Amino acid sequence: MDNRLSELNECRICKGLNIKKNIFSKPFYLSNLNQKIIIQYGICIDCQYIFQSNYVGDDFLNKYYHKSPMYRNNDPTIYDIQSINRQIEFVKRNLNFDKISSCLEIGAHTGHFLKELDKRYNIKIHYDELSNEALKILNKIKGFNDFRQNSEKVDLIILRHVLEHINDLDMFVEYLNNSLTQKGFIFIEVPDWSILDKHTDAFIFEHLSHFNEKCLIDFFGSKGFKIMAIERAINKNDPSTPNRVLRLIFSRDLGPPHGDIKFLNHFNSYYEKKHKFGINNLNKIYSKIGKNKTVAFFPASNLSFTAIIESDINKINFIGYFDSDEKKKGQNYLEFKVFSPNQLKEINPDVIFIFSEAYEPEIRELINSVNISPKIYSYTKIFSEGEY
Repeated sequence: MDNRLSELNECRICKGLNIKKNIFSKPFYLSNLNQKIIIQYGICIDCQYIFQSNYVGDDFLNKYYHKSPMYRNNDPTIYDIQSINRQIEFVKRNLNFDKISSCLEIGAHTGHFLKELDKRYNIKIHYDELSNEALKILNKIKGFNDFRQNSEKVDLIILRHVLEHINDLDMFVEYLNNSLTQKGFIFIEVPDWSILDKHTDAFIFEHLSHFNEKCLIDFFGSKGFKIMAIERAINKNDPSTPNRVLRLIFSRDLGPPHGDIKFLNHFNSYYEKKHKFGINNLNKIYSKIGKNKTVAFFPASNLSFTAIIESDINKINFIGYFDSDEKKKGQNYLEFKVFSPNQLKEINPDVIFIFSEAYEPEIRELINSVNISPKIYSYTKIFSEGEY
């Protein structure tokens, strides 16, 4: 697999060569493709852009998205609704919707955000979505317009957790430029990687880029846009978005250059301080548990897969995963089986590791409801506090 990866030799943002590649590498298990892959990470010293320094390629990434059920969820969750409300309120505080007659959401999914916007404001709605399954849903919504079929310049472009997935950022911004009216605006929400602390999410396979305020303002400034509004937000209990997010609104007109802040050492130490720290703590817990007790992970997710790959799993009697997703039941990931929560009482593991901060209260409640009393370890505490 790794021989198909292409190496990035210049910064996607500033095109500079002052980059540090392979600061650390992270293995991923892609359960939807039943495949392992190792991704390397680097940083541009000049603009502070964090990136995957080897790229799997557009074809592979499109295949990954096509087979990922998380990109085919038709109904909004309560977390989706809360997130959408926060995003719309941010735009409302900074823009006058009376002067916006049309909008385009790129990566509109199945239209949750646009439906809510349509309820509140008299705006012509356009969408740009590559997923054929999502398009089938969007095409049936009365009054919504497929931008690729009937393109026209719009007053507002919406990019909610899209930019970090884009490989060719220059071509993408050119598309934005050609789609926006002269007095138009761009609303962006992305994960905020300027704060690398115990609440920061793990690096995610499909996120090619990791932005902060500086590199985004510099990049869009170089393309003829000026920052109008920015806010940082913490969504600690919201699994629908990363814990730390940046929300920005840009308008046309070149903005002033942004100051340079050096944080290479901060980024360079993140892997040691958080990730390796957590894996080392896992191994210490394993030594304490030994082989005499049965151990399970809940849920079967990227975090638990990483633990399987990077920790000394052979030190314990690991029996598999529990997961509420019925599609995963009976599947084997990294040679270990996924069980339904309905089997908790029957299997009755001695130890359960919970690999989800957002869903931990729900998982604990589920375990208690079946009247079993395993020793429970929390991913959040292991990786941030070292509790064991």
